[in-house]
This record gives sequence, C-alpha cells and structure tokens, in this order.
Amino acid sequence: MPSVSERLNDSGQTMHHLRRVGPPATKAGVVDIMDFRKVTSIIGRNGNVVDFYLDSSDNVQCHLLSRQHARVVRLQDNQHKLFDDSLNGVFVNHVKISGLQKCSLFDPLGAVILSEGDLVTFGHMMGNKLAVGIRVRQPDSEYQFIVSLFTRVNFLYFFEEGALT
Repeated sequence: MPSVSERLNDSGQTMHHLRRVGPPATKAGVVDIMDFRKVTSIIGRNGNVVDFYLDSSDNVQCHLLSRQHARVVRLQDNQHKLFDDSLNGVFVNHVKISGLQKCSLFDPLGAVILSEGDLVTFGHMMGNKLAVGIRVRQPDSEYQFIVSLFTRVNFLYFFEEGALT
C-alpha cells in the first residue's frame, strides 16, 4: 500500500492520473498509468523528451501520435487542463478538442479542464481533417485513458489487476 505522500502530487494535493482502459499496449515500455505529480506533464512518442511515453507496434496506430502530442497542466485549484499539441488530435469523451492551430473563441488556448471519469483518446487516423467538436468513437484505439483521482480504491484495483506489479 502506498504511503499518503505517494498519493499526493509535488504540491501536496491528491494526485490525478490517466489509466489505460482501451486495448492493451502493443509496444514495450509504454505507460498504462500516467500519475500527474508535476505541474506540467508532456505525453507523446518521443521517449527522450516526454514524461509519459506512448507508442505502438501496430503499423497504423504508431502514426497517430506526435512526438509531443499533448500536455496536462495542473492549475492552482488542483484542476488539470489538457492541451492538444498534435497533428492528429486529442479527444475527450469522444469529442475532438481544439489544438493550438485551431483555437476556439471560447478557449483561446484550445484546452479542456479534465474531470474524474473523462475518457481521453490520443490521435485519430483522420484527426488532422476532423473538425473541432466532432464526436468520434474509437473502440480499437490503444491510446484510451480514463481520468481518476489516486485513492485507496483505485490503488487496490490496480494492484489486483497487476498494473503495478
């Protein structure tokens, strides 16, 4: 069982994380759980630069992710804002969020505040052609994660499922 400090981010607040819920990873070394300890965390396929490495051995899926695909920034109130820095998109609850190139008038930074239970999917085969706000389900994507707080219940689930062993 992790200590209380292991469940807190570097600001002493309850840590949020993304947990893989889609198909399992096909490439060794990619993450299944992204614990957001730092203020800013970078997600992508450049293992030398990012905090959370994602990639695939599948010929199609490996081209869906950018080297620095997305950022999660923790705000002072412990909310987490997801930024799309990619070519092929980021989807929250199956809806494409705006990237830096396609910012909306409502959120000029093109980001979304994450809530517990949100489904986050990185990349789409036609992501660079899809309009912001379009709803697209991707049940076969390796890059599906759910947002949750790090709690005792979550830890026991991960441990029993073997994710932390």
